[in-house]
Amino acid sequence: MLIMCLQVAYHLLSLGLLDEAVLLLELVLELAPAEPHSHTDIAFAKLLRLMDSGKSAPVDDKAAERARAEMARVVAALAKVVTSTEWPARFNEIEWPALILLSWAVAWAEHTYPSLRGSLWPEAELPAATYRVGGEAGPRLDIFVWLGWDTDKTDVDLHVTEPTGEEVYYSHNRSSSTGARVSRDFTQGLGPEVYTLPRAPKGTYLVETNYYASHQATTATGSTSAVIWSVQNMGDFGREKLQFSSVRLTKHKQRQSVLQLSV
Repeated sequence: MLIMCLQVAYHLLSLGLLDEAVLLLELVLELAPAEPHSHTDIAFAKLLRLMDSGKSAPVDDKAAERARAEMARVVAALAKVVTSTEWPARFNEIEWPALILLSWAVAWAEHTYPSLRGSLWPEAELPAATYRVGGEAGPRLDIFVWLGWDTDKTDVDLHVTEPTGEEVYYSHNRSSSTGARVSRDFTQGLGPEVYTLPRAPKGTYLVETNYYASHQATTATGSTSAVIWSVQNMGDFGREKLQFSSVRLTKHKQRQSVLQLSV
């Protein structure tokens, strides 16, 4: 049931059906509260829904208070991922992607709702001087890519081929031509793996997934679903461009193109 809920939720996110995705991811959190990804997924979905509502609703006091309440939940979920000591060792270093997401979320909310400035960051748990990526402005990245997937004990890899022809992935995790980085290789399921590029040379960036291996004792779980999302001009609010893709992976060593980003 858990895998099915994640598969459907990822597809709903890619279609922009955010209320429905949030409902399913809340169920996932109830079913699997001991998985850090349950918290990052629901936080991201609620942030997206808040961003979407902000496009049409007036930025007044009522909207700001609604945003404050929703952001409290987003921040709590992500802060838990960063600060908790209960996660299995195989999820070590999930803190870095979660910190980027947390810093971006708070910076966006404070930019969109100025009355919330100074009230959202979890200072007691994560002193901003040490942990807030990019400070109050948030992370500034020309390209940010996030890969997550729904099946435990599986290894899905993020590959990004840059306009220079250089390919960045787990075993070549820093680009010599652009300075981009790929985060830790999660080989035992769920991810996330992220690609970060502060200053992107012009051209096309090809984002691919590679279903490297499954370490499960049974094949009964079937396919693996992955969700890939990207942000261009992260932190340059008003110019940010968000893209989504979800893909089903059924064969080991299956490599699939999922996004093309033009700069």
